[in-house]
Amino acid sequence: MFPITHTFKRKIRREALDINYLNAIIKQELEKKLVNNITILNSGIHFKNALFNKQSRNHFMANVDKGYFKLEIKSGQLIYHISMKRTFYFYFFLAFMISLFIKKVLFFCLFLGFLSGLNWVICILRHTFFINTLVNKF
Repeated sequence: MFPITHTFKRKIRREALDINYLNAIIKQELEKKLVNNITILNSGIHFKNALFNKQSRNHFMANVDKGYFKLEIKSGQLIYHISMKRTFYFYFFLAFMISLFIKKVLFFCLFLGFLSGLNWVICILRHTFFINTLVNKF
């Protein structure tokens, strides 16, 4: 589902295809970003981000519910997938409550589209920069 989830794919160098090395670096970076539930599996690293943790609302990972990193060895790509369902549901609920108060359906559509859209663009830009920086470390 496009606006709620997003997948990034980046090529990595052939000499950096060691899964244990990649997992160690990715886990270290996620811990720096205050992600609290990190699980290393054979397929990659999965993480979940709690709603109330030490992050501020402007924090890099505040909009992300969960995600994963996966290495495709055949193509030499690192796949980074994030889910922002909680943020979308929050804006949906907020827009719905405000539109009930002022009784305008058009306001609901504009408010939801503008706020969630703007937040989505900012989040995608931040995570694009994050994955590019992470791939350059390999």
